[in-house]
Amino acid sequence: MLMGVLDLKRFEQIEEIVGTVHKAFPHLPKSVRRFLTEIVPYATFLIALAIGFAAILPIFSGTMDFVFGEESQIFKLNHYLLQAVLLLCSVVLIISFKPLSLWMKKGWFNLFYVSLIQLLLTLMFFNVYTFAAQIIAWYVIFEIKSEYS
Repeated sequence: MLMGVLDLKRFEQIEEIVGTVHKAFPHLPKSVRRFLTEIVPYATFLIALAIGFAAILPIFSGTMDFVFGEESQIFKLNHYLLQAVLLLCSVVLIISFKPLSLWMKKGWFNLFYVSLIQLLLTLMFFNVYTFAAQIIAWYVIFEIKSEYS
């Protein structure tokens, strides 16, 4: 029985849908999955730092006034909200370093939740690159899921 998008009530249902689609893709050998599982904590930490710095730098550099001007307060508010979401993602990814290093399921779920936030941002600011990044991120996340306990 197929469920409609509006019938989704839990993150587990979204995970099941993405997992079902993932089953149709080719899978990586176990050695590659283990290698990815070993480097994901460090890659995630570096990505978190990059996202955090990218979100914080416009605040301190004063470029927001130059880009948005004084009369566009709505755009400034949207920009601040985007920065807050990016900082939240960055903090979650940094906090996820230890569980990911210990190959705990909690770390995997944190990656999945951040990928859902990435999906929302992709839908808001759609372009081909962010959509491709979303697909690649879910492919990698679901490939390494079996390595986490």
